[in-house]
Amino acid sequence: MTEPNRAGSWEAWERAREELEKAVGEAQAIARRVRSGADFSALEKATKSLGDHAFRIGVIGDFSNGKSTLINAMIGADLLPSGVLPLTARLAEIRYGHSPAVTLHMLNGDEIEVTYQEFIERNEKLKEAEDTGRPVDPGIDYLKASVEKDLKILRSGVVYVDVPGHNSGFSMHEAIADDAMRGCDALIAVLHADVALRAVESDRLKAALLDLEHRSVFVAVNKLGMLLPGQQEQLIAGFPLRWERFLDSLDLPTGIDASMRSRVYLVDSYNTLQDRIGRGREYVGVEAFTRLERDLAALADGDLIAEKLDRPRRILLRQMGDLRRTVTEQGKLLDVDAEELDAHKEAIDTSIAKLEHHAAEIRDVCERRGIRRGCRDAVKETADGHFGHCQTRLSAWAQNARRGRPAAEGNRLSRLSPVRVRARTELICGELVDRLGRETLRWSETEVYPEIRRTLEETRDLVKSELDEFEGEVRRTWQNLLSGTGVEPPKVSVVDPAMEELVGVNLEELPLGTRPVGVVALLTGEVRGRIRSLIRMVRAAAEGEPDPGDLGQAAQEIVETITEGVAQLKSMLVGSDEEVRQALDRFLEEVACQVMKAALVKGTGGVTSLADRYANNAEQIVAKRHEALLDYLDGQSKRVRSLYDNAITTVKEGLDKVAEEKAALSHAEERLTALARMVEEGR
Repeated sequence: MTEPNRAGSWEAWERAREELEKAVGEAQAIARRVRSGADFSALEKATKSLGDHAFRIGVIGDFSNGKSTLINAMIGADLLPSGVLPLTARLAEIRYGHSPAVTLHMLNGDEIEVTYQEFIERNEKLKEAEDTGRPVDPGIDYLKASVEKDLKILRSGVVYVDVPGHNSGFSMHEAIADDAMRGCDALIAVLHADVALRAVESDRLKAALLDLEHRSVFVAVNKLGMLLPGQQEQLIAGFPLRWERFLDSLDLPTGIDASMRSRVYLVDSYNTLQDRIGRGREYVGVEAFTRLERDLAALADGDLIAEKLDRPRRILLRQMGDLRRTVTEQGKLLDVDAEELDAHKEAIDTSIAKLEHHAAEIRDVCERRGIRRGCRDAVKETADGHFGHCQTRLSAWAQNARRGRPAAEGNRLSRLSPVRVRARTELICGELVDRLGRETLRWSETEVYPEIRRTLEETRDLVKSELDEFEGEVRRTWQNLLSGTGVEPPKVSVVDPAMEELVGVNLEELPLGTRPVGVVALLTGEVRGRIRSLIRMVRAAAEGEPDPGDLGQAAQEIVETITEGVAQLKSMLVGSDEEVRQALDRFLEEVACQVMKAALVKGTGGVTSLADRYANNAEQIVAKRHEALLDYLDGQSKRVRSLYDNAITTVKEGLDKVAEEKAALSHAEERLTALARMVEEGR
């Protein structure tokens, strides 16, 4: 536009353009931030066209619809090439100039002025290269042709743009045509009279009106003269109705819709051109062509600056509306993400809580004093009976051992000396201790350890259901932890390994101190030590130094027994030596039994309560098996807990990211609202 056109100064134009470009840039930044994938090509092209003050009216349509001829008719000269084949290979702009001129904008950025004939020849060569598929000569190729003409409508800043045909068969033509539609400020859609408003043309016009926000669209149904009179009448009567039905399908704003309904022109550009260059007679379509020019002139007389600025504003507002919807939808998706993350965390927390509950129940069963105490009491009862029975059998054991015992040494009198009596007594005590050990070992293996195993099996029966639940919950927890990761949960088996820890251990695999042989060896060793202590006390008591404790009292009683017995034996000097030896052993066996009973029963301290010792040992074994079971379950729980901690960290990070994304979306929506308000106020 060569001078201000009712919109104010060019300074105001530039200010509005800068604000609009800034708003477009910010909207694009928001689109990138929210990853909308919005196509800003139409807006960028419309905004870029604000770089000059021309008001471009693009003449679009399929090839051979007569676009170039229509422009020629408007300028009253057979200037642009036309024909039945697609001849317009590049854009051609017809703009104001004091004198006719053709300027080519070259690929390298140069601008060269050529004659009209050279312009035609270049187009023919370009067309020939495209038709034959040969490379285009860069020396003749160009981006755009500017054709200058001194016409009244062009003086206002209007520029006609001759656009390559959409269905020429060349993808480059299609791309140039689509790009031109984005960059032009108004459109003249040229349709062919015999097939006007085909589906492809309807789609193109729909895109122009809705997607590209064109409001200054003129529809020229061309080549009316090619139809028979009856066909012309049908088209003149029927096309406006078809056009109205098309507009009704678009749901355009009321004001725009009304103006669009009247911008339909049934013309014949060839007849009009012939009429204007003085070659014809009276032609059809000339009058409608004149109305088209009149309406275009009215547009040119209007506020072209406002019109030129308004289309990119409309596109921007529509794109911002789309962005706001995108922001809203993304916000909803983020809400869903947050809900899913919360639900995932809740499911994991629930699984972990159940896992810990089942583990606590199992621990409670194992740590109930009733189970361990029951085992201890049962072992104590059988041990009391066992050791009581052993004491009643001491005399019989001693008598049975007599046959294999070495004969007492010395003569009849020397055998009765205190030293030899004590030594022989200690020997018989050793025999009794050995027999006690053998009997206790057998009893341990046949009665004590079966009781321990029965107790462990009782524990197994009590925790079996909880173990099953624990195993199931471990599996569910793994499933929840790995949900959405694509990783298969491990095949978890808890019950069988846990039972193995509880009841699957053989006695031989126990520590020596808890095995029957180990316990018996420990007990018999302590009994031997106590017997030796008693023998020492017996000697001390005989020498007049009795111990004041329980063992000392027992030693005093034994000394009295020995003294009395030895005195009786000394009076028995008749009979064979063997009979005397047998009498001595019978007497000393009684003494040894007395020593054994004192060692086993009398006094204080653990060694004198063999039944308690056995009962404590049984309780300890059960406790250790319980601990092994609980340690195994604890290991399983820790393994799951470790992954749980990682999963919860991931969930929290996800929730934090969702919160950040929502904050960014909220900010983006605020900015879009502010931008929309600014653009609206700019109108």
